[in-house]
Amino acid sequence: MWLIFALSSAFAVSLRNVFSRKLVFVTDNDVLLFARYFIVVVLLLPALLIRPWPQVETAFYFAAPGAAFAELFAYIAMFKAIRRGELGSTFPLIAFTPIFMIATGYLILSELPSAMGLIGIFAIVIGAYSLRIESLNGGPLAPIRALARENAARYMLTAAFLFSFAAAFYKKAVIASSAPLALFAPQVIGVVLFTSYFIFTKRLPALRFQISKYRVGICLLGLAAFLESIGFIIAINMALAPYVISVKRTSILFTIILGFVVFREKYIIRSLLAGAIMLLGIFLIAIA
Repeated sequence: MWLIFALSSAFAVSLRNVFSRKLVFVTDNDVLLFARYFIVVVLLLPALLIRPWPQVETAFYFAAPGAAFAELFAYIAMFKAIRRGELGSTFPLIAFTPIFMIATGYLILSELPSAMGLIGIFAIVIGAYSLRIESLNGGPLAPIRALARENAARYMLTAAFLFSFAAAFYKKAVIASSAPLALFAPQVIGVVLFTSYFIFTKRLPALRFQISKYRVGICLLGLAAFLESIGFIIAINMALAPYVISVKRTSILFTIILGFVVFREKYIIRSLLAGAIMLLGIFLIAIA
């Protein structure tokens, strides 16, 4: 069951990416991030109100803020990378999140994948990495070499590293409370931080204007983010965090397929070959 929820989360990420691409050229990144957090909070609130309040352990009070700040700074680093460098030489590095998760999952959760699971994780990482190399002119190691000379590549690797902490903290928060509360609390922290930022920078009018003008697209993006979050938090409550994050990275494959269907983007044959490698990784994790 966890595999179904993880894959549904990955597909929701790809939908969110498609909506984001439609909006990123007409709205600010911080507006999209605020909307993402706010809509998830609004949609998740009824689930908290109708459920009994869970028993909350002490670990929750550092895990929830840890998830919120790690995720927020990861998004900031990722956007900096996208603005400063070419996607072909930076985005493949986000595929390394599952590798980092092996370490953060052990440090924070005392989780270690099996040998078969490790092979599956590396297969998914290889497939995800190759999916986002837009040109092979520089060779498959071009993104790695870019780390030595491009700030954008270093920002993207930083984002991958921070996302691994965010996922581990999310699971820690689930263990110490409940899945809805563990998801809700970091989103609330995100809303508070972004609201404070907009007030401090006197950009509330711009926030209201952009949300009002592009409300349909923003609502669709928020709904996709909500479905992504629900699938992720349920899956991570049922399986090892590195496994869930590895399967969630198939969102790159789903995004490219949707990009081909919606935007007629290229590289579809290579994407399908890389997808076959990722499917092998998923199979190995499923039987681990």
